Amino acid sequence: MAGMFRSTCLVLLALPPLAPATMLPLWQIGDDEDPLGSNYEPTNEFSQESGGSNAAPGFVTRIPGDPLYNAGSNPNRDDHFYQAGNYPVGFNGLTSQLVVPNPEPTSAFERAMTNTDQ
Repeated sequence: MAGMFRSTCLVLLALPPLAPATMLPLWQIGDDEDPLGSNYEPTNEFSQESGGSNAAPGFVTRIPGDPLYNAGSNPNRDDHFYQAGNYPVGFNGLTSQLVVPNPEPTSAFERAMTNTDQ
């Protein structure tokens, strides 16, 4: 019995230490910016409303590095904000699958819903 205990202890000591768990936010509103930085704009992540109703499913504002990013035709903010994921046909009125590899940038997040956002 003592030999079995000693073997178990040796095996446990040989295992690599576990890395500490890191927290991954599911949702963050706003950017972490340095208020003393030269490009600091305290309201840039809360964009002015688009001023009209944007029919579902809306558009995805993509970021550089996204395979579907096109600087010339990248849509501006609208009433729909997509997180990273695969959205199936039928979700929010989609007629084809929507692949969003990255969350939309915070600049695509409207600061308010107004009476014109129906």
